[in-house]
Amino acid sequence: TIPGLTEISPVATLTVVPDTFPPVIVSTGALPKNGVHEVGILFDEALNATTAGTMGNYSISAGTINSATYLSKSEGVQLAVSGLSAGTAYTITVQNVSDTLGNAITSAMTSITPDDTKTWAQVGGLTDAAFQPAVLAIDEDGFDVYSGGNSFWGSADETTFVYEELTGDFDKSVRVEYQDSSSQWARAGLMVRENLNEGVATTDAAGANPASRFQHCHVNPEYFDNGTVPGGAANFSWETNRRIATGGATDSNGGGGTPEYPNAWCRISREGQVFRYYSSNDGVNWTELGQTNFETVASGDGTPMPDTLFFGPNFGPENGNVSGAGGTPSLWVAKFRDYGDTPEPGTDPNLTVTIDAGGGVVITWDTGVLVSSGTVDGAYAPVAGAASPYTPTVAPGSEMYFQVDT
Repeated sequence: TIPGLTEISPVATLTVVPDTFPPVIVSTGALPKNGVHEVGILFDEALNATTAGTMGNYSISAGTINSATYLSKSEGVQLAVSGLSAGTAYTITVQNVSDTLGNAITSAMTSITPDDTKTWAQVGGLTDAAFQPAVLAIDEDGFDVYSGGNSFWGSADETTFVYEELTGDFDKSVRVEYQDSSSQWARAGLMVRENLNEGVATTDAAGANPASRFQHCHVNPEYFDNGTVPGGAANFSWETNRRIATGGATDSNGGGGTPEYPNAWCRISREGQVFRYYSSNDGVNWTELGQTNFETVASGDGTPMPDTLFFGPNFGPENGNVSGAGGTPSLWVAKFRDYGDTPEPGTDPNLTVTIDAGGGVVITWDTGVLVSSGTVDGAYAPVAGAASPYTPTVAPGSEMYFQVDT
């Protein structure tokens, strides 16, 4: 669909077949947390919750599976596994997990190699302890982040944060594929901060747990639909919030533009004490939204940021705004993909084409925009909503050519 454009197609035949196909494993990931590895398994469809959450339906070549949790908003399962080591490959076997129609996996195998460079934290305390956060790692650079945070503003930080520790200069980006329509000001994006403030309510500078300085670049949802106020207009833009003094207030220092989900990109770079932040709808062409120098910015601490900082994707649904609009607070999800170093323009996109078990063509790429044309020398245009991996639908007897623009 393209807003504002309607095209009448030629006569087509739609063939409908019964769904007799069991779920398929799409990808796996792992994050270390609280002495175990949280191993994520992403499936291609919704699962029967009972079979998905049955620990006995999973086995691993080494280590011990302690629990299995079905995260229905992700169509994924999180296994808490003890005894794993970073850099070691493990084989996971899945049996008897079924979809909502009862089609069950007889036996399927996948693998995981933890790298332990990233983990996650609940920054700040939780106003409502019923909304416990979680992160489903779907691969090395993709995360479904569940958060029930009440507020990420002023000196209050309640946000779920996937992070790594970075030393020195960096330039990293992430694609926000989706975020729940929780509130007008929900925040899904990238954050760099001085301290984690993990699990304890943040306060002002005189408090016991003063809120950390940070820089944030994020997107808001298109609308909010919290069960009571459906279809309300959200901010639907990029924002760049920050806290320039420890325990101080939060301000917004740039933003604008309309994110085009699932290709809403956020980017933050560091050069010495200068942090720059950018927006993009293709991960190739960037708009600089602003910059902060924590050493010189007015009303700041006047001290430089440490050489080593915490950095990564995070999500704050702003449940306080949900209740303020007469809605019902909840545990919400945002989906992050393609997290990593920002590619230089013209970087090899690592385009690959494979054939899946059903004979379908599967196109994958690391960076850039997938474009297509009906003729090899024709005018190529972006494929709407295409994200790696992508399976095109081409009418019998016709041709379609694809390439990736970087």
